[in-house]
Amino acid sequence: MPFYHLSLDQLLYDNALEKAIRTGWRYPVIGSIKAGLVDIRGDEGTNSASFGGLSYGGVAERFIQASTIAAGQLANSTDEYEPRLLDVPALSFLAFWLRSSEGDWFIPLLEGSPSSAPLQMVREVLPQLRTRAASRTVGGGQPLSSPTN
Repeated sequence: MPFYHLSLDQLLYDNALEKAIRTGWRYPVIGSIKAGLVDIRGDEGTNSASFGGLSYGGVAERFIQASTIAAGQLANSTDEYEPRLLDVPALSFLAFWLRSSEGDWFIPLLEGSPSSAPLQMVREVLPQLRTRAASRTVGGGQPLSSPTN
């Protein structure tokens, strides 16, 4: 599954999701004692790709659960969805992202304390992320502001 990174600077644009950068891939590992995710960094199938690690635990388990929820809720949809993971590390945000030309769906994976909120599909995440970002300060205490170009 493609893994996309969105920075705080990119979040400020109207088309923020279009500015998300694919930084690697995540492969679910199931059938073991614990669910896991294999991290491949860079472009898969090229010399620049490298093994980044294997993670176990809550995020991997919630990712598997999110996949099951999405498959059930979108089973009768005529839209085609590209599954992705969207990461906004500065805001501790990670979501299962279902990209479609008809409209995206998201299932946030890190909500709750710690990651305990029920998983649910939502259409929008940008307003919530922008609110979180606005409450942060940058460097010398300057609030985040819109890009000038």
